[in-house]
Amino acid sequence: MIWTSETSRHSCAPSLLPGLRRVGLLAGLLISPTLLAWDYDLRGYVGYAGVDASEDIECNNRACQGTLEDSLFYGLSASLQGEHFGGQVIVSQDEEEEPDITLAQGTWRNQLLGLDMNLRAGKIIVPLGLYGSQRITPTTQPGLVFPQSFLLNAYYDLVTLSEEGVGLDLRGDRWGLKAAIYEPEKEAVERVVVIPGTAGPLDFLFAGLLGLDSVTGLGGTPPQVMTVVEDQNNRATYLGFDFRNVEYQVDAGWIAQELGDVRVDAYNIGLQTSIGNFQPSLEAFELDIENVESTIEGLTLNMLYSFEKWQVFATGVHIDIGQGDTEELVVGGVYYWGDGDISTRLAWRRVDGDLPGATQGLDNVDALGLSVAYSWD
Repeated sequence: MIWTSETSRHSCAPSLLPGLRRVGLLAGLLISPTLLAWDYDLRGYVGYAGVDASEDIECNNRACQGTLEDSLFYGLSASLQGEHFGGQVIVSQDEEEEPDITLAQGTWRNQLLGLDMNLRAGKIIVPLGLYGSQRITPTTQPGLVFPQSFLLNAYYDLVTLSEEGVGLDLRGDRWGLKAAIYEPEKEAVERVVVIPGTAGPLDFLFAGLLGLDSVTGLGGTPPQVMTVVEDQNNRATYLGFDFRNVEYQVDAGWIAQELGDVRVDAYNIGLQTSIGNFQPSLEAFELDIENVESTIEGLTLNMLYSFEKWQVFATGVHIDIGQGDTEELVVGGVYYWGDGDISTRLAWRRVDGDLPGATQGLDNVDALGLSVAYSWD
């Protein structure tokens, strides 16, 4: 069976109380479903991706796993749902491939003015973009083909992951309204809040946003990550809208983050349609950071073809940071063996930046990756 669910990178809770809430939620989900008479679902996956890259890329996030470097990937999802109340916990690897609670949320479902309402609280993921909460690094779920882009995974991890938050979804027959108030993840905050350096601050910032450790060739003093983020008042809000029918889906969203004294706005709009066995999609995004002269603008085009037990895909990404462009092209395919519980994926990608020397290894990088995964429920 092919399945998807939410996942995110790990970060330590800012206080003991949120950690106790997560432990309590996990314990509640492990109570016998027979005693509670609720629907119980347990799913898992495990696999390995081997990557042959033309350059050694030094990363500090999960976007590199299985795309630019070898990776073991695994996960376990436990969910419990009653008529109104439920919850979900997901355990998977962090950026260092160590087990971690990556999602822990309680849910309340009901009707409001004839609309389906879903309220969730805890360690949530903000559903920004066409793929929303299913937008994860490509190695973590064998049944999820899109997106395959290292650039996109690094970008969406930056703005959609939370320490703690509350999300609300209101859905009619074809349209939905989404909102969230949350505390951005600590590691994501550290990738934005920096002390300016003396040369190429935008170039260094872009490398930091992608989670690249090495920046060379610019001269001067590089910016330093502001390590004291726990005492900051970091908060964010999200508003989104989507419309769906059989032929197409439209999604638009806006995130406003207050990271200490820095304001960050992320905008997103996308269109997905189906033409026979083809599923093309187009998505545009923009990131505005206060006191940074240029905005970061991006455009991605995806194409998926599905037929019985196999799928082929192509993804192109273009990001403009004002001083230059960075592009990525991914082409590959997936084959599902047996009942679909075993999958094999082959993907080739090229990442190329107009800032050679600014971000080590982003100048004409070719990577070929092969992964094998097993999933169960």
